Amino acid sequence: MAWVALGVLALVGRSFGTGVPSEECWPSLTDWAELNDAVSGKLIRNHPVAEPCYYGDDGGRRLCERIVDQWSNSTFQSLQPTGYCYPLDYACPIVSIPELEHVQGDCELGPAPVYTINATEPEDVVEGIQFAKQHNLRLVIKNTGHDLLARSQGYGSLQIWLKYFQDDIEYHEAYQSLQCERINWAGSAFTVRGGALWGDLYAEAFKRNLIVVGGQDPTVGVIGGYLQGGGHSPASRDFGLAADQVLELKVVLASGELVTANACENTDLFFALRGGGGGTYGVVVSATLKAHPSSPVVTHSLIVYPLPNRKDPLATTMALVDVVAEILSVYPALSDAGFSGYAGWGVDKIDSPIAGAPAPVMENGGYSHAFAKLDSSNDAMETAQSFVSATLMQRLRAYNGSGLMISESWERYASFGDYFTAATRAQQKVGFSKMAITSRLLDKASLTMDKGRLKEMLRITSTNSPDVPQKATIWTMLFLVGGGKMLSNPTAPITDRYVGAHPAWRQAYLLAIPTSILPEGADDGSLHKMQEDTTYRKTDAMRALAPNTGSYLNDGDRNNPWWQIDFFGDNYPRLRAIKDEYDPDHVFYCPTCVGSEVWTEVPLGGRVYGPLCRV
Repeated sequence: MAWVALGVLALVGRSFGTGVPSEECWPSLTDWAELNDAVSGKLIRNHPVAEPCYYGDDGGRRLCERIVDQWSNSTFQSLQPTGYCYPLDYACPIVSIPELEHVQGDCELGPAPVYTINATEPEDVVEGIQFAKQHNLRLVIKNTGHDLLARSQGYGSLQIWLKYFQDDIEYHEAYQSLQCERINWAGSAFTVRGGALWGDLYAEAFKRNLIVVGGQDPTVGVIGGYLQGGGHSPASRDFGLAADQVLELKVVLASGELVTANACENTDLFFALRGGGGGTYGVVVSATLKAHPSSPVVTHSLIVYPLPNRKDPLATTMALVDVVAEILSVYPALSDAGFSGYAGWGVDKIDSPIAGAPAPVMENGGYSHAFAKLDSSNDAMETAQSFVSATLMQRLRAYNGSGLMISESWERYASFGDYFTAATRAQQKVGFSKMAITSRLLDKASLTMDKGRLKEMLRITSTNSPDVPQKATIWTMLFLVGGGKMLSNPTAPITDRYVGAHPAWRQAYLLAIPTSILPEGADDGSLHKMQEDTTYRKTDAMRALAPNTGSYLNDGDRNNPWWQIDFFGDNYPRLRAIKDEYDPDHVFYCPTCVGSEVWTEVPLGGRVYGPLCRV
């Protein structure tokens, strides 16, 4: 059973401020009815997901019990027009069942859209764009709601929802483009439509013993913000970013025209959509992606955690920081030897399920990783074990007696699909609203040149600022997804030059993502202090360590005041020019997206969201 969600009440003026539904400029009920007819009855009047919890009757209680139970389930949230995996600005928070009869506060749409078009074909997208332009409405493009930057939200907006824009996934055993001779790819490929999930595509790829470069969570959409923002993967070290795999896109422009973007047609748009951010240049309704032959995989798993009965907790914590710095300093060597994968660490007990770490690390703090190497040779396991022992484990033996437990394990899988399904694929817990996140791409020099500076960065990013009233749980995700193929220069004449992702990806080995989470009952003052600590203290520490790289926009800080350079680097001027060429009236807006600096969101009284106005 799907729940319907609710949208807010405000209109965006494109040149002179905004209106609200009570004003004359808001579309009439007749206008909305005509739009509903134009999209064959697919228009939804939105409601907050948690609204039944505020009914105060038996029907509301029964619905609320279901919603509370599913609140952190990304599949459940993605089925709601106003369901968000990372809400951040929820105006209708979930409430616990015992409190139902004493619910305090209001339940509003907040920053969620007012209406949603449940698009299932390009014509629905076109109708939505034209209606928004005609009535001067803010327009939001949403896929599954996995978005940390609030690009799927918009106060007073009309939303085009691509969740159900799906068709069978088309498999090309030997891809050949009849329209573009510059597409230098004769291997396998898949064509997917707007609402396809990575889980859908993995199923098609793995049964053919193929590898597609996609994310960890199978409930994330294939061609939404993940792909258009770059997209990292455990397979990126061997094959590049997800954006590097794109052969062709079908896009609905702000003009309403459906166009093809590839290495022959609309090449600037092709460049922008391959890493320059989603929801910005047009609505992507189809993508064709490379697929690669699979091979056996060997994996190395490592866990490090403080012993529960340690005599000197502070000394053990300091030793943990030392160990993590030691491990990170060999990441480039591990990557150069063929290893990649996901890791994470924190100094304290991890109260949040966002970590997904082994139980001893969750209970005591610590470090864990699961790294993999594609290798079809007969002695793959022995070679890998010998290398990791000499490169990493011998270094860690120096910490025997430091109050830390260090253990490793090895596995071998017959294919990448077997490895990914068993060791990597995971549906993330979602629904956190008191969360702050930042990220930094770390290059070889930042990881290997000065271990003292590396330790200082780890100390700062793993702790709360002294002025944060309520201490947050902090877990830093460490993605060893750089190196290898990622270091290839996409602007070189011999390679595919149409990739708009941050150039720092081409020198990075590690993506580090410190994440702070407060309990849902934390006050706004603590949340604000935690966000400030993330935006400045933590981010500054990583920027000081790696000053010439950048952040990853899909795992970035939505409050980052330097987002243009941190998210897009030297590509920003070109991306902005492409934005102005394909969307001169800025029909497509999302915060921290290319061109968004021409708008400002004016907060409503006492809130962090509101209508848009031209700067």
